[in-house]
Amino acid sequence: MIEQLLVGSLGLVLATAASSPLPVRLNQLQRFGSAPSEDSWNPCPDGYTTRPGDIYGWGKVDGRGGGEHVDDCKDCAELCTGFNKCLSFECSPTELKCNLNDAAIPDWVGQPKNWMFCVKPGYNPGESLDKVKDGQLVYIYNINHQFSKLSMAQEQSEKGCNFVTEKPSINQLWHLKEEESRKGAFFIESFVANDHGGKPWRYAYNPDQGFNPKSSSVCKEKYSGRYCAESSSQNCNGHTCNQLARSNHHSDIEKCAAFCKGVKYSTYYSYTELNGGDCLCYDNCWHSREYIGHQDKIPTTTRPLFCSDSEFELAKSWRDGVASNCRSLGCHDVSDFSGVTECAQNCQDRDDCNAFNFCGWPWSCTHWDHADSYNRCCLRSCTDPNDLKLTNRWKGWDVYKKNDVHERTNFCYEFNEHDDQLWNFSKTSDGYWKISNYSHEQCFVRAWEDEKGGSNCGKINFGDEEFRLRPAFTSTALWTRVDDLNNTTDEDVEKTFTYAEGITKTIENTIANTQSTELAVSLSIGLSLEEIGLDAGMSSTVQQSFTESYTNSMQQQWTEEREINFKVPAHTHVCLKQLQTNNLDNSNGATFVFKSKLTVFASGKDCDY
Repeated sequence: MIEQLLVGSLGLVLATAASSPLPVRLNQLQRFGSAPSEDSWNPCPDGYTTRPGDIYGWGKVDGRGGGEHVDDCKDCAELCTGFNKCLSFECSPTELKCNLNDAAIPDWVGQPKNWMFCVKPGYNPGESLDKVKDGQLVYIYNINHQFSKLSMAQEQSEKGCNFVTEKPSINQLWHLKEEESRKGAFFIESFVANDHGGKPWRYAYNPDQGFNPKSSSVCKEKYSGRYCAESSSQNCNGHTCNQLARSNHHSDIEKCAAFCKGVKYSTYYSYTELNGGDCLCYDNCWHSREYIGHQDKIPTTTRPLFCSDSEFELAKSWRDGVASNCRSLGCHDVSDFSGVTECAQNCQDRDDCNAFNFCGWPWSCTHWDHADSYNRCCLRSCTDPNDLKLTNRWKGWDVYKKNDVHERTNFCYEFNEHDDQLWNFSKTSDGYWKISNYSHEQCFVRAWEDEKGGSNCGKINFGDEEFRLRPAFTSTALWTRVDDLNNTTDEDVEKTFTYAEGITKTIENTIANTQSTELAVSLSIGLSLEEIGLDAGMSSTVQQSFTESYTNSMQQQWTEEREINFKVPAHTHVCLKQLQTNNLDNSNGATFVFKSKLTVFASGKDCDY
């Protein structure tokens, strides 16, 4: 059924629908324009993205470019693709000159006449999702290291994910799956990595590397081949450490750790398997001594009993006669013997604490105020973690600072869903995203080098904790003139207008040819409809049409011809316009077109574009 509407003086607009009219104002059509042909809608070739702008001068990469003559701008694209350093190219289709650039961002927004500026796939820093939704398929790019993105390893294995700078591929695509019972918390699931049972591999926080004071796992090694001691030549004698217990016949390190956890005041242990499972428990471990048995060195390991203490490193010994004078967060007494672990725990519990002074009897710090000031813990907040603002005002304290977090790497695994795989996304003031773990709210995903990353725990902000979420697909919604008739006669003319509804076969060249991507493509199309201001009713018609067309495409049924009969008035030019979306696969630059059932009639000058 066809409904005819007259929209003021703007001209004739017709809407077609199965049950009800869908009026579209002509000024809306004029504002959005019409789509170029399927093959030319993106002037940049081979998946490159068009950006307005120019980089000064005649750009060269490894001696190529610089106004180099090419037979076609596609040749310029091929040159850029062949160089890892090349992030964009500029080409004139009329002058057939080619510049190669090692930057993706233009110097200015103006553009020389008849020149195009094309950005290599995956290197357009302005592309980022404005909202995080269930079902999105994204690349996760770091802001400070703009080419670094989270990736699944080529070989699926535990811990098989990290950050890479290689060109975009499906290994770097991640599904965002919202957990039904925890709205706003998402699993980050690999697009390609599934085990034979069909369980998705998820990005997860690594509790063995992160802070977990209640963890029963073996903590990171403090000393190798050495045990706790007063010095390299003297065993613990109560001055800086005490040997609290010793036991043999422990078959592995976990049993030694379990034994020492049952010893009051124990915070460190040394384990030597080759000497009958020798296990020694200590209250502190400032220094170490080589483990010697029968004149030969025997492999041994010394570790903190509670992993919280491994979050900090001893920056200054009390023997240095100094203490930290960073902003004070208060001082308090802690328990005898195990005080440093309690002090470390108290600092860890404070978002703004990244250092502390610890005074243990009978060190020099006991004399600065009163005699019973041992086991005193003073928390500090240093603006620069590497500048402890040392002073001799309070004599000598053991000064601890937070360890570098670089080794706290996250990993991927394929087991059942757990909270350590859930992540919250919070938007920053500059439009990027910070990603925090659901179970460890103060732990944020971080990329500290181009190809190394993990998480940082605490509220000491690092610039490399911000990310952009680049969608797997970029959709552009445009009105396309699909049929028309210019009636120059004095009589009305009956005309059968035709259009095609469906998805083009080129979808087979994209990752959208699998059922798991339907929601991601639908969200991308929905975003493009929002950008052109399409109302809810029309958007619903388009999305319904997409669902039907996508189902058909999975069965290799492509576009279907549709007909609309309409009487064109005398001396009137009438055209049929269709809402289409052009869809770019950002992993390989391939495209496909979705041609929806939403169509309108226009007349006169509104058919000229």
